[in-house]
Amino acid sequence: MKKKNKQVSAQVKKEIAVHAPDSILLAAGAAAIACITFLVFAPALNGTFTNWDDDTYVTANELVKAPTMAWKEIFTTPVALNYHPITMITLRWNYQAEGLHPHAYFTTNLFFHLLNSILVFLFFYFLSGKKLLTGVISGILFGIHPMHVESVAWISERKDVLYVFFFLLSLLAYLRYRENKKMLWLVFCFLLFVLSCLSKAMAVVLPVVLLLIDYFQQRKLTKAHWLEKIPFLATSLVFGVIALRIQSGSANETVQSFSFFQQFLFGCYGCIFYVIKFLFPVKLSAFYPYPIADGSQALPFLYYLSPIILLVAAWLVYRYLRKESFIVFGCLFFIATIVLVLQFISVGNAIMAERYSYLSYAGFCFIAGYGFEKLYQGNHKLRTLITVSIAVIMLCFGYLTHERTRVWSNSETLWSDVISKYPGASTAYKNRGNYYGEKGNSAAAIKDYDVLLSMNTRDPEVFNNLGNIYADQNKLQESLDAYSKAIALKPDYLNAHINRGISYNAMSQPDNALEDFSKAIDLNGQNSSLYAQRGYTYSTMGKSTEAVADFTSAINIQPDLA
Repeated sequence: MKKKNKQVSAQVKKEIAVHAPDSILLAAGAAAIACITFLVFAPALNGTFTNWDDDTYVTANELVKAPTMAWKEIFTTPVALNYHPITMITLRWNYQAEGLHPHAYFTTNLFFHLLNSILVFLFFYFLSGKKLLTGVISGILFGIHPMHVESVAWISERKDVLYVFFFLLSLLAYLRYRENKKMLWLVFCFLLFVLSCLSKAMAVVLPVVLLLIDYFQQRKLTKAHWLEKIPFLATSLVFGVIALRIQSGSANETVQSFSFFQQFLFGCYGCIFYVIKFLFPVKLSAFYPYPIADGSQALPFLYYLSPIILLVAAWLVYRYLRKESFIVFGCLFFIATIVLVLQFISVGNAIMAERYSYLSYAGFCFIAGYGFEKLYQGNHKLRTLITVSIAVIMLCFGYLTHERTRVWSNSETLWSDVISKYPGASTAYKNRGNYYGEKGNSAAAIKDYDVLLSMNTRDPEVFNNLGNIYADQNKLQESLDAYSKAIALKPDYLNAHINRGISYNAMSQPDNALEDFSKAIDLNGQNSSLYAQRGYTYSTMGKSTEAVADFTSAINIQPDLA
């Protein structure tokens, strides 16, 4: 028995000796990637909430701020036209831990980004047949790429770093399943896929990526192999339908006016844009407006040329590089993970967004990492030049990312940067004007709103906010004019009716105020403050009975309303 135990012990020691170097190298690689990425993104930890969706996701979101976890509401309530309950749960955890202190939210975002960079390293290390340089370079490029700043330094983009975390874990579980054929790993792969979909609907493309892994590993697909993908495809379909239904109401009239052909050109141009920005990540912006206002206008020539450029690029890859499976895999990974957001079906008022590159750039990072290792191993005389080249690229990317994180410090720096790149971006002037108004800088806010007025804006929120500034300055007639314009553009604009009613009261015009408050109550009959406002108006008119009735309604809705 002792002899047998000694044999077993010797075998264990032998296995440890074989695998220990790999484990040490993997740990060292992961640590290096995490440290480099953290240093590059460190300024992001000093940021604050911006007025771009952060109120919708956190600061004014009752799902996040509720005293007790409302599980049913979290799993049934879309937020900002997206269904991502797991994302909302993590934001709620941040709120429960530190309230509205932004540091907790940024720290969590960066933490997941560090994990994702390590997972990219591990995924491509194992996918490439344990090529260490391939994994390390892929992980570092993913971690420090300037186009990824938006996904990390914007609190509202928690959904990006979170869904990619589960997505990459799912891919690693699939690789493990491919290695040992144990069904448990495929189950893990599926469960992680579901968690990814519950974090962001863009995860629905995972079944396609699984097929790309089969292609890269030269797996001969049988009927059984196709059958194992059915649960993944069915889940993708379910989450895809949910996302389409939720987002179906997001397209505005301007976007809907574009023709099918124009939308096709937008998609082709966007694809080229993302490729160029991977290689040359300069002139980055939080907002990329459409080049034209509506479908009646002609697009710049480059948009018409973009489908031809894509076809030529695809032909060149097929003609000369199809035998380089790592290039084909990387390109197809990029296409598969970004095609759904290329604006072939236009949604929103931006033609492209840097956050959409977050997962898809992993494909290009793999091409860069695998290609570097191949050149490094095959050209001994050029090793120094190759090493210096990749080091210079990483230093440049790291510097650009470090500086880019500062742009996301607050709403003023964010939107001023957009305006510097796109002086005609009305969204940027509106949001910067809103920020100035909230900070009490009325002169700067009016200046931005005046720019929007010169653009003939038809945004009712702009006029409502302008009315608020005039009201604060006691310019009551100007405030009435602004509120009236907002209501003319949007007759059911609740806040504009309330604000105009308050201005009417201040101008001793209770009859007009009464009309606005009554309209507001028709729009939202469960708001106690509206009944209180109308009750006050009745009291100034000497209508005590009506005033008491409204005050009573307010108290019934909110018993502790002093």
